Amino acid sequence: RRRDVLRQGGRRRPYPFWPPQYWIKPARRPSARYTWQTKAEYARDGCLQRMIEVPSAAEARRVLRNQTVVLIGDSFALQSFLSLAALLVCDEGDALPAGANSTSLPARPTLLVAGRSPYHISLPEYDITIHYVISKYGIAAKETVDESGDAWFVKDGKKHAMRHQGRMHRIWPWGRGGEAPRAPADVRDALKEYRGRERVTYAIVYGHWLARDRSDVVFINNAGRRMAASKHRYLIYGQTHSVLASELSAGMRPTHHAVFFGFSPIQSAKPGHGGVCAGGTQWSRAARAGLAAAKAGDNVHFLDMECPLARLPASHFAKGSDSHRHLPGGPDLENAIFLRHIECEDARRERGTGTFSKSSKA
Repeated sequence: RRRDVLRQGGRRRPYPFWPPQYWIKPARRPSARYTWQTKAEYARDGCLQRMIEVPSAAEARRVLRNQTVVLIGDSFALQSFLSLAALLVCDEGDALPAGANSTSLPARPTLLVAGRSPYHISLPEYDITIHYVISKYGIAAKETVDESGDAWFVKDGKKHAMRHQGRMHRIWPWGRGGEAPRAPADVRDALKEYRGRERVTYAIVYGHWLARDRSDVVFINNAGRRMAASKHRYLIYGQTHSVLASELSAGMRPTHHAVFFGFSPIQSAKPGHGGVCAGGTQWSRAARAGLAAAKAGDNVHFLDMECPLARLPASHFAKGSDSHRHLPGGPDLENAIFLRHIECEDARRERGTGTFSKSSKA
């Protein structure tokens, strides 16, 4: 899939500082199809067990008609947002022939980008809204000025210099000074904004900012002591899942639900390596433990995406990057499973057969 960022004035700025004048115009890659088969033991009633493939735009619009989707998380959640926007807007006939330009694309549904944010778009004809909310750590962080001039991260036991951003983020997963930890302010604002909507789904994916030690990120335990992310990443990951799930559950209506995707792999699993799919990784187990401990109802779900994403070919992961995936690829598979989950959940509600299991593997 080709994605062009068209500049309409002003200076190019990288994520997450794209101004509203940047418009994303995706187009499907010609003759590209992906299909996956879920394992029978992971499907409760056969709905998720059917063959999964990247849906057409018409199919995606049908599933999400009258629906609001709020994607919460780090840059992986942003990739999922871009993928979902493309799936909704670009149909099979939208692939560009060689030498063509964007003006030759067929007519598409109206895509509105709200002036307040380039990460908030809607398709009015279908009453569909998708909204990306940045949340690198799952919970609120305190940002302060960092005048040290030194910035580094640790990889494979060695410090590596990085560009100094002039900011420091401090996170208290267990609260601070008698105050309970909270979800980020933007997440709380989204809960208020969409409270009046009948169908809202919150999709959550984050974790890589917790995975390694950085000079500009500090985690503090309930005794007020600094925690090394490299040593306590799974404990922090589970605790932040618990906090975020509890707040989402408390702020959602009964017709809303939240879906946690787990940890996004940064490379494909080696052939014959079953650890990522045989019982889940430590990330998966930490997420499950955190969600189990949360004060959340049956409208909080866990779709463990780590196994299916890790089994994608190496070509689906970006070369030269230790943290991102190619499009098309992982985010499209993630959204294909996600849309199937929404479809299955809606069907169960119509039948009155209850909700999807709180913890499930994709």
